[in-house]
Amino acid sequence: MTFAADRPRQSFFRPLAAAPFSRNGRPSSLRRPNTLCGYRFAFHVLISIRPMNQYPKWLLALLFPSVIIPIFTMIFYLFGGVRPFGSSPHWLADILLYLLTQLFWIVPVLSFFVALFLWGWIREKAAIATGVFGLAVSITSVVILLMA
Repeated sequence: MTFAADRPRQSFFRPLAAAPFSRNGRPSSLRRPNTLCGYRFAFHVLISIRPMNQYPKWLLALLFPSVIIPIFTMIFYLFGGVRPFGSSPHWLADILLYLLTQLFWIVPVLSFFVALFLWGWIREKAAIATGVFGLAVSITSVVILLMA
């Protein structure tokens, strides 16, 4: 039988002996929780990304043109001087028309990611509608480029 006086005295400020599976001499129960900052969060995000095989092939085939077409057309919209809505003598209206023109390549790219997120959140109909909308905007941007 051991008494409290026979045990070695432990300081309040010094941690207890290292528990198994501890890091830096701190027991597992004293570790900092996995916060949303630093390398732990980035590693968690990389691990939690699901592979593309969780999506059906027909959905990826539907969404693929809504990413590839804007990649090729954005060069013309950004640097080619394509102005499908014309220009305005007022500087503010001219900036707004430029921003409206840029939506022809920004919206399809965003719709691709939104559709993937919606499918992952088990909202299939919304994902399909978003994909079809992005594809329609992509086709419209090509038609506008051919008419300009």
